[in-house]
Amino acid sequence: MLKRKIINNKFSLSYRNGEKLYEENKAEVIDVKEIDNISNIYGRVTDGRKVYSTFIKSDSNGRALKLSCNCEIHEEARKSGSNFACSHLIATILELTKRNNIHKENNKDEIELSILLEENYKDDNLYNISLFIKDKSRIRINTKADLEYHILNDKAVYSFRRVNYSKNDKALIKMLSKLNMKVKDEDLREVLFLCRYKKVQAKIKSMQYNTEITMKDMPLKFTLKVEQNKIKLQRRKDTIIALNKDKTAFIFNEEIYIPPFKQCKSFNLIYSILKDKYYTYVNKSSLKKVISVLSEIGELSISDEVKNILAKEADIDLYFYKEDEKIYCEFLNKEYYIRSSAKLKNIEEILFIHGFTKQKERYLFTRNDDSLFELLKSEIVNMCNIKSSKALGNLSIISKNKFKGKIKKESDDLFFELDFLENDEINSAIESFRNSEKFYRFKDYSFLDFTREDIRDYMKFLSFIDYKGDPLKIDEGYEEIYYEEGNKLNFLELVNRDKKEKDIVSPKGLKAELKSYQLEGVRWIQNKKENNLFGILADEMGLGKTLQTIAFLMLNKGQKSMVIAPTSLIYNWESEFKKFAPKLKIACIHGDKKKREKLIYNISDYDVVLTSYGTINMDIDLYSNIKFDNLIIDEGQTIKNPKSKVTLNVKKIKADFNLVLTGTPIENNLMELWSIFDFLRPGYLFSEGEFKRKFLKTGDNDIKFLKLLIKQFILRRTKKDVLSELPDKKDQTVYVTMEGDQKKIYKNSINVFKKEAKNLNDTISILALLTKLREIALDPHLINENYKGKSAKTEKFMEIIKDTVKKEKKKVLVFSQFTGMLDIIKTRMDKEKIGYYYLDGSTKASERVKLCNEFNKKKRTKVFLISLKAGGTGLNLTSAEKVIHIDPWWNPAVENQATDRAHRIGQKNEVDVIKLITKGTIEEKIMILKEEKSKMISELLDDNENINMKNTLTKEEIEYLLTYDDV
Repeated sequence: MLKRKIINNKFSLSYRNGEKLYEENKAEVIDVKEIDNISNIYGRVTDGRKVYSTFIKSDSNGRALKLSCNCEIHEEARKSGSNFACSHLIATILELTKRNNIHKENNKDEIELSILLEENYKDDNLYNISLFIKDKSRIRINTKADLEYHILNDKAVYSFRRVNYSKNDKALIKMLSKLNMKVKDEDLREVLFLCRYKKVQAKIKSMQYNTEITMKDMPLKFTLKVEQNKIKLQRRKDTIIALNKDKTAFIFNEEIYIPPFKQCKSFNLIYSILKDKYYTYVNKSSLKKVISVLSEIGELSISDEVKNILAKEADIDLYFYKEDEKIYCEFLNKEYYIRSSAKLKNIEEILFIHGFTKQKERYLFTRNDDSLFELLKSEIVNMCNIKSSKALGNLSIISKNKFKGKIKKESDDLFFELDFLENDEINSAIESFRNSEKFYRFKDYSFLDFTREDIRDYMKFLSFIDYKGDPLKIDEGYEEIYYEEGNKLNFLELVNRDKKEKDIVSPKGLKAELKSYQLEGVRWIQNKKENNLFGILADEMGLGKTLQTIAFLMLNKGQKSMVIAPTSLIYNWESEFKKFAPKLKIACIHGDKKKREKLIYNISDYDVVLTSYGTINMDIDLYSNIKFDNLIIDEGQTIKNPKSKVTLNVKKIKADFNLVLTGTPIENNLMELWSIFDFLRPGYLFSEGEFKRKFLKTGDNDIKFLKLLIKQFILRRTKKDVLSELPDKKDQTVYVTMEGDQKKIYKNSINVFKKEAKNLNDTISILALLTKLREIALDPHLINENYKGKSAKTEKFMEIIKDTVKKEKKKVLVFSQFTGMLDIIKTRMDKEKIGYYYLDGSTKASERVKLCNEFNKKKRTKVFLISLKAGGTGLNLTSAEKVIHIDPWWNPAVENQATDRAHRIGQKNEVDVIKLITKGTIEEKIMILKEEKSKMISELLDDNENINMKNTLTKEEIEYLLTYDDV
């Protein structure tokens, strides 16, 4: 229509000139845009040396709404108001008409594509593919550029806009465009799937195939027969070539097959074996499985000889059912009776033993559940397949894998429940277990076997958490106890588990290079924080708990944090912050009251508040309206007494995340651990009374559950585990023997104290007697200033100290819990003119730091006398190569902490540790009891199943301590 209007134009000269430009291929249609039935046609015409831009706007009837060209003739006509078509516009319309005619001709029939698939000889992982347009043009497309030019470009003659392709061909074109016309091995099946219903020419393995794509099972045929006393598996000699590595597309007898995945999966098991030689041999043990697989993927012919072998190896199905409320069973696969008579006879004997009588072709059960339970535990379950009717439900012994519980998350709460038992039966099962019965039978005739250790453990757990059948709300963190690898309770599943675990790098600005285990510690703390949990960093002394904590605080710079430490360690912490994290603003709240109040008032100006337990007792009210992001308490055993003032005040401080630092989370008894956890997450380890009932008044087995509850929240590494470069520590116990007056006083005191102890009931009075005995064994001067005799231990100590200082020229740390003993030593050392440093509970915190620095730097003074309680923590004295414990302490952890003042990161020499023990006395007996306590603590914190927990000294132990082994 638009062309006719142009032909009728009175300016026929313009038409002839335009027609000439068109015939000389000078006209080009750049773009055609259809908007609301209006065509916007953009063209370009070369006329001589000039190129003109044309624009035509027409409606659906072909009426020209607007004509535009930037030539001079058209511009003049436009000024006169004429809608004039110059020669350039005419050439554009003629070019458009030609394109439309081609499009109409092509649309008469659907354009078809044919495919050529060829191996890529340079890359085994690629196929080359070519598309052929099946019309007069026979255009071949084998590159992405070809595809763009001929089809994907909207202006192309064979574009989607102008040519009608099938749905599959469109999808194929788009996929090949995405693949750049190179079909990878893993994409081959999908490409061939899009080529289905059409013929494909394929050049594979120097062979040429012209075939359609077949979407069904390959018609495989197999034979099983006996040949030379072997079972031979043979396939029909079909040509089978796998086209891809996954073996999901094949050439099968000159046809391309895309079989269902089920056939592919099973056929792949034998393809490599049968690919070239067509046969293999099968073991009797795998015969049944082979038959099962082959029967599913093809036609299988089995010889009589193989059938005989199969009958001998066949399983027997024993079917149990109910009839008139009685239980019967019978054999299902009777065709194997004759060949399997020996096996049948054995099964029959087992049935008779457990209360079945034969009635023609079936067996009647005549006893109770005990016999049925024993039958299901017998060898019969390995001799035949036990099957049961609906009335008998699930006749079996419940396996550990089936006996599962689950933890569900609803909103922000976690709930535990069993996922296969009816609630009304759970309590009955638990009650049966508590009554020491051997099993519990459920309504579906499944049996819970309480004689199995794993099931017993699980029933103990259900009883332990007071599970009643309904979903039980549990504290966040409890779910982790079901995920301990290798633990016998590891058969629960958590629904919607969303714990986040992040890797971290050492924080920017930290002036220290973290060791790998320290970085792991920081990651552990950070992940506990990000999962709204809590933690105890319980690394052995000397592994850098302070540095790990500072790194964690650097990682969370910008948050408000508090660190509480013993007074003696305040300035150590302040010094470490300045050394390792100078960018953190620290408020050291200690000392003068007005200064403390001012710092607390301006607390928002600081990253970290550093204070002491004693100061917290005085300032607790000032923190009532302050909430911290992070609260860290150092030497966490300080709050081991749940009723002490400092414990109660520390628990009043509000924080989103709580962290405890301690090398000794348990020093004496389990209630200390409860107190620490009550700070970390009140209620996590139950109430105080419930904790005592569950763990202090029951057998050792329940301690396993406590271990599971606390394990994920305690990170403990020893120096042996992580510091291979740390020099060895050599422990030596040196025994001394009392003589003369000292021995006489000790023996007399034993006799007196035994009588006194019988009339004493309170612990404090008994401990006072024991302390006096310890002082006599140490040096009688401690209880009697006028004592004129000698002390075996004092003499031995002076002998060792003189050798160490004067001959070996080594520095030595001397620990005693009795400051009076240290005074005696000072007097003796003054006489010998041996210099020393001294530290006890009266030493100011700032003075402690100064003394430590001087001892480490100065070579002249080689002895440091230290009160065990005052200096057993927070000191770094790695210049010492020897540690002497003058007297033993009840708690091994306290002694180890003291030793770690020297044996820690920074120590370059082997450390000799000497423990002086007076033979036959209370000291030697304390060593024996202490070994038990050390074992107790390590068992709870480490992976040990044989746990024996003690709380306090028993009457027998006190009597044992009040004896003397005369030597």
